[in-house]
Amino acid sequence: MAKRPLNNDKSFFNDEKVANYFHQLSGFQLSEMLAIRDVILKLLPNAVESIKYQMPTYSIGGKAVCGILANKKHIGYYPYSGSILSELPEITQNYTTTPAAWHIPYGAAVPSKEIKAAIDLKLKHLKL
Repeated sequence: MAKRPLNNDKSFFNDEKVANYFHQLSGFQLSEMLAIRDVILKLLPNAVESIKYQMPTYSIGGKAVCGILANKKHIGYYPYSGSILSELPEITQNYTTTPAAWHIPYGAAVPSKEIKAAIDLKLKHLKL
């Protein structure tokens, strides 16, 4: 699991744009985004982290697997595929979703099992 930066240290991130994104967060938004980032990086240790569509995005072999975005009331998890969430009833039945995103409310436990399911399915779709 990736260690957390002290005082939101930009050197913790490999990409300057990602560092800038996280640096503008604070409090619960920062801590919860970092917790979800930790889960993603544990599941995708070779992922390249970059900014796409104005959010941290995690890619394998140049193909985006997922993105996360701090919103006012939740963290948006974006699988970059409209079919991924519809195939995961454990997410659609327990969380607010849109065709493109899954809303993880602030204060909820980090949904590691569901993140793993979404990533595993996306990797299967990408044939990775």
